[in-house]
Amino acid sequence: MKEKVDLILKNGIIITSDQKNTVYSNGGLAVQGSKIVAIDKSHVIEERYQAEEVIDAHGQIVMPGLIDTHVHSGQQFLRGNLSYLIKNKNYRMKAPGWKTYLIPFESCLSESDMNLSATATYVNMIKVGTTCFAEHGGPYPDEMAKAIMKTGIRGIIAKSTFDMNDEGLPANVRNTTKSAISENVNLVRNWHKKADGRIRGSLSCRQIIMCSLELFKEFARLAEELDVIVETHFAEGAYEIDYCIQHYGKRTTEILNDIGFLSPRVLAAHSAQLSKNEVQLFKAKDVKVAHCPSGNFAMFGSPKVPYMMENGIVIGIGSDGGGWGSLDLFKEMKISKTCQLSHFGAPYLDQALVQDEDLVNMATINGAKAIRWQDEIGSLEVGKKADLIVLGSDSLHTIPCPDPYFAVVNLLTGNDVKTTIVNGKVVMKDKVLQTVDEEKLKDSINERVPKIMEKFSKFW
Repeated sequence: MKEKVDLILKNGIIITSDQKNTVYSNGGLAVQGSKIVAIDKSHVIEERYQAEEVIDAHGQIVMPGLIDTHVHSGQQFLRGNLSYLIKNKNYRMKAPGWKTYLIPFESCLSESDMNLSATATYVNMIKVGTTCFAEHGGPYPDEMAKAIMKTGIRGIIAKSTFDMNDEGLPANVRNTTKSAISENVNLVRNWHKKADGRIRGSLSCRQIIMCSLELFKEFARLAEELDVIVETHFAEGAYEIDYCIQHYGKRTTEILNDIGFLSPRVLAAHSAQLSKNEVQLFKAKDVKVAHCPSGNFAMFGSPKVPYMMENGIVIGIGSDGGGWGSLDLFKEMKISKTCQLSHFGAPYLDQALVQDEDLVNMATINGAKAIRWQDEIGSLEVGKKADLIVLGSDSLHTIPCPDPYFAVVNLLTGNDVKTTIVNGKVVMKDKVLQTVDEEKLKDSINERVPKIMEKFSKFW
């Protein structure tokens, strides 16, 4: 007699992202509740299990849902709007962008705006195959949590936190050290492991230019006490290195190592301008990296991804939010591969420098390790959460391709995602969202964004 389960997926090309990078050419899996209870050849699954809902993935790639290790949910509505303003005002871009544009923009959002922005971000993610994310920090994180519950995605929420009293920044987003600590602690206590475990909280320091060393030290202590990660922008640009040398006589990593901040709980976003010594400090302290290819390679230099990988540093991939472009991590994998080869491979005719398997693992299991969630997500294995996606891989732009890793990194994009499953629940089926009315969401965005941009334009 067959065992009853909630969902069976059959006949797929399954990329598991397990320790052996196992691939099933004609695989199937069974889901009961939120977990995978079996994964094997398709005929084995069909012989052992039965379910009311069966997804036939013939000719399609099945893989773990992608994990975006660095996003800003409150910057979604800057997508294209910042470029439009600059062009129409004949305005030259000013650096650093986070101070001139990003934080002022976030200060223009109301609570309902933040909910709308987060909902738009998470729906966009679901549609392009991202099932989990790590928010670096924005206004009104409670609204991010509500949007997670509404959309069905999985994610880590955080508040944009800095305690340097810079009068050049909007007053409504500033913190004192005391308020920064209390608000972060309350966020974690209120939301950590809520919504059937789909929500986690984290601590977040915006970056060393904006945060006191006292705040970094206290967050390192609290991360251990609360058993959470702590996020910070790290070695993002030359301006940060210059600031640190000017004020402390050392580079970012060296300063934060001296005060005991570095640890396996640290998720260092960007890490685009690390020296070799800093890479070694990351290795020694097991610091995790959120690599954001489009932003890092285009604006801040050439992050030493091959060197970090060679030293065993865990690297996830981040979109950095939709403000500057796409939330599609398939595109980010392609950009990372091209830029790594261009900067570190092509000058030495070394095309073996980066492998497609490495990039897929960055977007899946290594992303899970980067956010300390690898025991539950990041790979398709028995006992893990059923977070997975189904990609149409039988179209003319993908065939013939016997190597699924090559297809994922070089041929497919988020537009090829057909079905998205989070925590055992189908949140998108055959490209149709199951949790949110997409047309109503579009109408709300189109109605509200011009008003937000009008408010933002006053900063110019």
